[in-house]
Amino acid sequence: MDRYNQPQVIISNPEVTVKSVCGQCNNGWMSDLEAASIPIIGSMFNDLSVTLDQDMQRKVTEWILKTAMVLDSTRPKAAGARFYGRTDCAAMRVSLAIPPNTRVWIGRSHEKHLLALGTDYQYLEAETHEAKVKSTITTIVAGHFVAQSITQRKMPRFDHLDMPVLQPKPANWDDYLLPIWPSQRVVRWPTQRSFSNGGPEGIAYLVDRWRTGERVERIAFEENNS
Repeated sequence: MDRYNQPQVIISNPEVTVKSVCGQCNNGWMSDLEAASIPIIGSMFNDLSVTLDQDMQRKVTEWILKTAMVLDSTRPKAAGARFYGRTDCAAMRVSLAIPPNTRVWIGRSHEKHLLALGTDYQYLEAETHEAKVKSTITTIVAGHFVAQSITQRKMPRFDHLDMPVLQPKPANWDDYLLPIWPSQRVVRWPTQRSFSNGGPEGIAYLVDRWRTGERVERIAFEENNS
């Protein structure tokens, strides 16, 4: 049995306390963001059909990126600097700004699950193998609600070049995922098809859909991103 076909492991008490968020933020703008977005996400969590206009898509995107930044802040020091630096986090706190070069999709899980996972990738220069673009992907499953975001960032030496748009593995992703950022005119959830607990439609495929090259054990970000 390969890793895609293995069923997910159910953990009875999956809650984790994150100590990188101050009380003022947790009880202030983050609480306000939760209050604005959770009624929408809660409907999808409980498997209720939802039609999302652009304002609703924006609210869900803000919640996903806030969650991505909090998850990013928990990475161990041995993994290198955070992807989302102080500028990103401050912009989110002050104006709920979505980082540039960010894309977000939502989908549906056939069963209720809870997952938050971050993965880093880099786009290498063909001849020197020097990192031209670094990106972070966040995958979230909450109940029946599924979300995935990607943010890309050019390295300073390649800042003069156009940003290449990282593409996932070829598959019928449009059946499973709806793009919500950049926002669409209207999005209707649920999707045509749903992710399952293992097997050929398992969440593991979604987590792994950006792995199109060689694995890099560690990505170190420049100091000016901290």
